Amino acid sequence: MAPLLADAIETSLNEHASHYAQASQCLDVGCGEQPLRTKLESMGFAYSSLDLEQNSAAGVEHIGTIDKALPLTLQASGFDLIVCTEVLEHVANWPIAFANLTTLLKAGGRLLITCPHIWVPHEEPHDYFRPTSWALDHFAKQNELNIVSLKRLGDGYDVLGTVLAAVRITAPRKQPWMWLIAGPLSLIRKLALAILSLRPVRHVLNLPTRLYLSTVAVLEKSR
Repeated sequence: MAPLLADAIETSLNEHASHYAQASQCLDVGCGEQPLRTKLESMGFAYSSLDLEQNSAAGVEHIGTIDKALPLTLQASGFDLIVCTEVLEHVANWPIAFANLTTLLKAGGRLLITCPHIWVPHEEPHDYFRPTSWALDHFAKQNELNIVSLKRLGDGYDVLGTVLAAVRITAPRKQPWMWLIAGPLSLIRKLALAILSLRPVRHVLNLPTRLYLSTVAVLEKSR
């Protein structure tokens, strides 16, 4: 999912955030090691960040969580753009989180959110949700945020490849003879992953599904 998501974030920023003036204010919520910082600063944004804890480069300006009382350093701020990518699945209180995100936006400001829909558990035990696109739509409307763009990422190939990559086929220790079944199945899994990764196959074999990997939303505060 990582390359698919990276491309979607890059495209969303280019399409929906490139119109802001130089030195517009941007906040990276749940920034971690700040992989988006270079991109955002190259677009002319004055970059700020919020996270639960300091990162390895000691580059997080605001320490706190988006679903609790905001740090005093943030409460008087207004941002033209807020990015919150692969974060909200780890946030327990969505009503407060969305209220805070809305408060931090300037009128006319935009919020870029991405959330996984099919993905392995991570950062346990703080992995709470796999929200649908309708969940983002619901909370946007509750906070009077206009939907600029709402897209689902990933087709049948991406979904099946993600699921197969997360599965291992082994034989029970007390029943090693089961490798007669597990061994061939493991080889079939590896072969399927190899075939799914071949781009030309997508042109000759359809894998229709309602499943998808992630949701990318761009929301705007009108007033």
